Amino acid sequence: MLLKGRALSLVTDLARFFALAVCAIILASCQTDPQFLWQAKVTRPSSSSTEQKNNLQIPVEAKINGQSVHLVFDTGTAQTLVLFSTAADRLGLKYDAPSPSAGTVAMGKTAPVDVVIGQSKGTLTLKVLPLPRGLDPGFDGLIGWPAIRRGAFVFDSENLTVEVAQKLPASVRKWEMLPIHSDPKTWLTFETEPKAQQPNLVAIDTGASGGVDLAPAQWRAWRIEHPDAPVTLNCYYRLDIGFRVQEVAWAKKLSLGSLVLTDVPVEEGAVAPNYMASLGMYAVTRINWAVDIENSSIYFTPSNAAALPYLANRVGAVFFPRDPRHDDLVAHVLPGTPAYEAGIRDNDVLLDVGGLDVTHWRTDPSDLSLGKFWEQPVGAKIELTLKHGDAAYKTTVLLRNIIGPSVDGPKPIAAK
Repeated sequence: MLLKGRALSLVTDLARFFALAVCAIILASCQTDPQFLWQAKVTRPSSSSTEQKNNLQIPVEAKINGQSVHLVFDTGTAQTLVLFSTAADRLGLKYDAPSPSAGTVAMGKTAPVDVVIGQSKGTLTLKVLPLPRGLDPGFDGLIGWPAIRRGAFVFDSENLTVEVAQKLPASVRKWEMLPIHSDPKTWLTFETEPKAQQPNLVAIDTGASGGVDLAPAQWRAWRIEHPDAPVTLNCYYRLDIGFRVQEVAWAKKLSLGSLVLTDVPVEEGAVAPNYMASLGMYAVTRINWAVDIENSSIYFTPSNAAALPYLANRVGAVFFPRDPRHDDLVAHVLPGTPAYEAGIRDNDVLLDVGGLDVTHWRTDPSDLSLGKFWEQPVGAKIELTLKHGDAAYKTTVLLRNIIGPSVDGPKPIAAK
C-alpha cells in the first residue's frame, strides 16, 4: 500500500494497522518472473467493523505446493507475493525467522515453492510475515502490482469484476488514456496531466478500503472550494504524531486533472511527495479502468453503476485521549451532527456507551470497539454518559447517515 504513514483507527481493530504495515515493507522476491493470468469478482468482507464493511477487496484464489490459499490483490504493494505466518504454518512450509533490524519488521523466508494462480504457475521464494496473536485478516496473503508483468489488467465497475488478460480489449482503446508513471513495476501510478509543472501523480491502491486520499495542499484547497460538503469524523492513531482527528467528506464531483470521479469519500492522506492523490477501492468502483502494461498506459471511462453504500461514523463525534499520558476519552464534535444535537460538545469526557464502561479502555481492549455503536442502523438510539467539566450527564444520540450517496450531511466546520 502506497500510504506508508497511515494510521490505526481507535474505533476499529488491529486489522487496519496490519493492512497498512504489511504493505510498507518488502514483501517477496521472484525466482522465475512468472506472469499470472486470472479473473476475480470484487467482494465486500463480512464484519461488524466500519473499516471492514467498506473494505472492498479483489480476492485471488491460488495454490501453493498444491494447497489452496486465499490472497488479496493490492496494487499498492511493490512486490509480487507475501504469505502470512498463519497460512505458512497451515501449509506446513518451513521458513527462517531473521532478527529485525532498525525500522524493519521481522520477516521469514521460505524455500522456493510452486505457485499456481488462475491459468499460470511459477516458482517463488516467499517472504512470511508473522501476525500478532489473535489477529485474523480473513485471507492468507497479498499479491502485489509486480505480479502483473505483461498483458492487460481490466476493472469492470458495473459488474465488479477483474481480469488479467494477455492483451487489452479493443473496445477499451476508445476510453480516455493517460500515461503510467515511469516505473510501473512498483505500485500502480499514473500521470493526470503529463505536461504539468505541479505534482500530478495519482496512485491506485486496491489494498486501501476508502475513496480518495488527497495530498495536504490539495485537501486544503478542496475544502475551501467546497465548504458545504457533507463531512463526518474519524479518529486515527499514528506512531509519529499519536491520536489524530480526521475529517471525511463526501464529493459529488471530484476532478483530478482530466480524471473526474463522482460520489466518492475524500479525506486528507499521507500521500508521498509529488503525488496529488491516491484512489482506494471505493473510488475505483466509480470508474471502469484498464491498464496496458506493454504500452505503459491506463484507460478510464465513467461508470454507469450506482454508487455503492458507504458506511461512515453516524454520530459525527470521536473520542480519544488528549495525549498518551491521559486516560480520559475526550470528545471532538462537528456542529450539526447527531452528537452535537444531543448536547455533546468538544472536550466532554466519555464515560459510558450503551451500558459499556469505557473508562478502562487501556486495560480492557473491548472498550475500544466503539464502532459497533456508531455504525448501528439509521434511526438507532444510543445512550451515552459523559462529563462536562465536573458534572456528569446522560444523553441519547439518534443516528443518521452523515455522508454517503444522496445524503445531506450536517453543516461542516469551516475549512482551515
